[in-house]
Amino acid sequence: MKKFLKILSVMLFITITSLFMINMAYPDNALFSKFIGKGSFLDLKFAGNEDETTIEYVYPLCSSREDIRNVMMEEIYNNRNSIDIRLADRDNILSTEELFNLIDGVDSISYTVSESRQGVITEHIEFTYTDYYAYEYAFNNNDLSRMTEKQSITYAKMLEIMAEYINDSMDEYEKALVLHDYIVKNCRYNIEDLQNNNLEEDDYTAYGTLIIGESVCSGYAETYRTLLMMCGIESRTVSGKADGEAHAWNLVKINENWYHVDVTWDDPVPDTGDYVYHNYFNVTDEVISADHIWNRGRYPQAISVGDNYFVKNDLIASTTEKIEDIIDRAVAENKQEVSVLWKGEDEADLNRVFYHYYSYTLSEHSYGDEYRVYNIRFGDE
Repeated sequence: MKKFLKILSVMLFITITSLFMINMAYPDNALFSKFIGKGSFLDLKFAGNEDETTIEYVYPLCSSREDIRNVMMEEIYNNRNSIDIRLADRDNILSTEELFNLIDGVDSISYTVSESRQGVITEHIEFTYTDYYAYEYAFNNNDLSRMTEKQSITYAKMLEIMAEYINDSMDEYEKALVLHDYIVKNCRYNIEDLQNNNLEEDDYTAYGTLIIGESVCSGYAETYRTLLMMCGIESRTVSGKADGEAHAWNLVKINENWYHVDVTWDDPVPDTGDYVYHNYFNVTDEVISADHIWNRGRYPQAISVGDNYFVKNDLIASTTEKIEDIIDRAVAENKQEVSVLWKGEDEADLNRVFYHYYSYTLSEHSYGDEYRVYNIRFGDE
């Protein structure tokens, strides 16, 4: 028995000594670490805990936000959903909101942060994101090898659209408008499955928008941003709320000025085929804030009106004479519809104007807090 206890004591001494030597050689070893924080998109608090967690000493070292973003982007381009990094110091620990703001198109993000006894800080970050970056990588590198099958099919469709609808003689405004109208005309907003809580993964993607022909706001925004990127037009995906519901749309940079574009809200529901609204094409912060909410600090300001749809096409009226001129011009050009931004005061005058046109359908929408847009479609009883 004594011999057994002696052997056991020697083995225990060897084990403890070995563990100590391992920790001295690899100071990041998990056996001497503590769990110091965690967070998620829904929980922005930095919580403390004493649980142990795994630490690897081979993680890339990050000493700035840009370092973290670069590591995340590399994994995103490889269609991966997590990273493990080392942080230079505690000042590099970002909150969930700060991590979320690093990259447009990230849908959700969570993290855990750990610190070894020797002070080595590591972070494990998990995230989901749109397919935009798969298309961006393929387009910029002429490399489709990292794409899924659905992404490859969608990318081929995008190239077809570019070849058919975009040419070098078009300016940025014209390209942005053509692509906006194409999406509206060729995709149906999937209101039924949304209301029945029966949406599928494809409904949130460019694959749903361009291949299946139906999606929701995330699919519209991803598709539009990707097509604009292929045109060399800078844009961003805005995550916010519209009428109190989670929503996504785009900020687009046209002629050095930023504008909001909500392709989803310019697609009539129920679907009307080729009929396109332009109520949310190149609008300002002030206009879209009437029914949209977003974190303004995260995105550039949109204050210009120079390339607004109604300004660009002389479709603003404050008198009945002007609105008659706009409608007569549309009829003379054999247009099927026309939209007018009404800044007048007497709504009764408008009724007298519209009464002169035998066959039309009329819909109206608020435009900002003060004005209204009248969408007039000719030829329908």
